[in-house]
Amino acid sequence: TPLGSPAYYAVRFAPERTRELHALLLAWFDSIQSIAQSPNDPGVARLKLDWWRNEITQSLGNGESRHPLMTCMCTEGLNAEAVDPMRAIIDASEQQIRQPELSTTTAFQQSCRQTGGHLFILMSQPHRASSYNSERCMALGGYWHGVELLRLFSNNPSVVTHDVRDMLRNANDAGQRQTGFDRLLSYPATAKKLGREVIPAVARRLVAVTQALHKRMAKAGYLVNHQTVQRAPIANLWTAWRAKPSR
Repeated sequence: TPLGSPAYYAVRFAPERTRELHALLLAWFDSIQSIAQSPNDPGVARLKLDWWRNEITQSLGNGESRHPLMTCMCTEGLNAEAVDPMRAIIDASEQQIRQPELSTTTAFQQSCRQTGGHLFILMSQPHRASSYNSERCMALGGYWHGVELLRLFSNNPSVVTHDVRDMLRNANDAGQRQTGFDRLLSYPATAKKLGREVIPAVARRLVAVTQALHKRMAKAGYLVNHQTVQRAPIANLWTAWRAKPSR
């Protein structure tokens, strides 16, 4: 996890017994995402994703890991319950390669849920996913991933529909830019009470930092067309530390 990033502090404050595995899972997630982002050869990218599908099935089906990252995750307790969410993330990445430009707002929201939501479910490892609220994991994970894509909009504007792209590029109308955000983000209102959410601790902290980032975007007038919105590392640390479950 990059030093000073939201992921770095979310993992740092995670329970010690799961800290290493969660850092590895986030590294794996980033590696899968990087395969799908603007590949030079879409065919080769899909072959890489197929390789990972086989690696997951083999490694978590009493086989032998071939990738060092997979070996480390298995050593840290990754179990067979991870197969479905990991494959779902890979499927979403392949869909991104096949259809890099989403045609509807609904497609954007579904893609975010498929990607970020299944990552949050994956973060239930090494425990059973049934220990957490899977629907809230999907909703909050989708929100987290959607904000992240909009934060990086200037690097990849094709992630949103034509009409929303025009709104976000409207330098003279903050209201239109906010409308674009609101249309894309299926914001889970009860996320304001994160301490009561039955989701993995690391996911709770990622959402807390995302909420703070969302507020920063709003304060800056949602100007994401020419800049990548970020928060200072100390701000990420403070927000992650405060995101504790309610007693």
